[in-house]
Parts: sequence; structure tokens; C-alpha cells
Amino acid sequence: MVLKAGWLNRQFDQVSKNVNEWPDWMKRAAGLGEQVPKPPQAKSEANPDPHHAKPVVGQQKLEL
Repeated sequence: MVLKAGWLNRQFDQVSKNVNEWPDWMKRAAGLGEQVPKPPQAKSEANPDPHHAKPVVGQQKLEL
């Protein structure tokens, strides 16, 4: 199959047009809407960050 010149750009243009028609709530849910920066949270020893917790013996660490 041979694609015509500009095919990929036309696909991106169509997707952009479709996304622009989405309601605001849908854009936010997809991570495309305006995002309000979250205030920094103070870390305490009583409530450590779960992403930096020490692994349990025999537990596999998953990287995201």
C-alpha cells in the first residue's frame, strides 16, 4: 500500500479538528484541557510518598 504525500498531516489535522469539537470536560479527562498547577505538598515521615516506598522482600518493582 502506498500512501499519498501529506497523508499523515491530513490525519493529524482531522484529529485536531475532532478534539476541538469535544466538550471541555472530555478534554480535561483526556489531559488536554487547561490544567491548574497543584500546590506543593509538604512531605512528612508519617505520610511518606507511596511511589518512593521501600520494596518488600520478594516484591517486583514496576517502572511506569
